[in-house]
Amino acid sequence: MTSLIIFDSSSLISLSEKCFFELLKKIQSHSGARFLITPSVWRETVEKPQHIKRFELNAVRVQQAIEDNWLEVVQPTPQSQVLAKQIEEKSNHCFFVNENPLRILQAGEIESMAIYISLKADALVIDERTARMLIEEPLRLHNYISMKHDKKIQKNEANLKAIQEQFQKTVIVRSSDLLAWAYQHDLFKYELSQTKQALEAALYAVKFSGCAISSNEIKEFITKNG
Repeated sequence: MTSLIIFDSSSLISLSEKCFFELLKKIQSHSGARFLITPSVWRETVEKPQHIKRFELNAVRVQQAIEDNWLEVVQPTPQSQVLAKQIEEKSNHCFFVNENPLRILQAGEIESMAIYISLKADALVIDERTARMLIEEPLRLHNYISMKHDKKIQKNEANLKAIQEQFQKTVIVRSSDLLAWAYQHDLFKYELSQTKQALEAALYAVKFSGCAISSNEIKEFITKNG
């Protein structure tokens, strides 16, 4: 059975910004998995940024991957549309500032999470820390949100627990994980040199593009994969 991998906008932006799309294409070909994005992610990575000169090249890269058929836009199902509404309602009513709900997920993240469940996909690729923490560590996210906004944040524990139960078996992957996988499978030779320095440079590149990976994690990656 072909693996289904759902990509959020954050991971595509990290990889396209640092010119790793050819390597991502090699990963798709080598793994045989289907790489899928939702219409909202397409809008966030292609439709909107293609009109902004600073981000236009990233949009062109993503659109070219779609036209080359190794990155697919999958349409929402009736089930995923219902799930998306539920996820949006719960996630964006987990935290409050002065009793006003704090929006922590955007349309692309919500739609990706919903289609992941609907299609029973194998992995969800997300670089953005808040979205990942909501899925992996929802009860710890309160402290992170409070520090990030430097304000007193109220939380709705019922919604947090509901999210935790809904996504407890979700497999989360970051762009850094994909790069490490490519290195392990000797794919760096198509883009960079197959060396520890190239791996380290690639991991720091996506870190500085928004991938939520720490310097300590990078050291562990190098030790493990080098």
